[in-house]
Amino acid sequence: MRICVHSINNIIRSTDIGSEVDPFVEIRANDVLFGATEPKRSKTITSVEQSFHVRTERSPKNMILKFYLKDRDYGNEDDMLGGGYFDLAEEDSTLKQTVYMKWKGKEIANIVISVDFHSIAVLK
Repeated sequence: MRICVHSINNIIRSTDIGSEVDPFVEIRANDVLFGATEPKRSKTITSVEQSFHVRTERSPKNMILKFYLKDRDYGNEDDMLGGGYFDLAEEDSTLKQTVYMKWKGKEIANIVISVDFHSIAVLK
């Protein structure tokens, strides 16, 4: 399975006073970290276009992907901006989908993702 984070959009939550947001996205499923995008310096809207390839023994179409939007803090612990999820079993289309990121029930940003599924051939 390939997960692509295309963009981070419309961040309206800041965690630091007097500094800009340096956003990045962590991708998880079943409490397993699949990867994290590179932080973007001082951006509330940014193109990402970063892909992660995941191999799993179970059907990926039954997974719920969790996305955590964070603010990179250089020298300190990164701050959580918000989170969202994408349930692959509920979606007919998994390409160029918007995932809304929330903090305490309020939408604070969105990300655009694509998920595609590959079968890996094993040659013997």
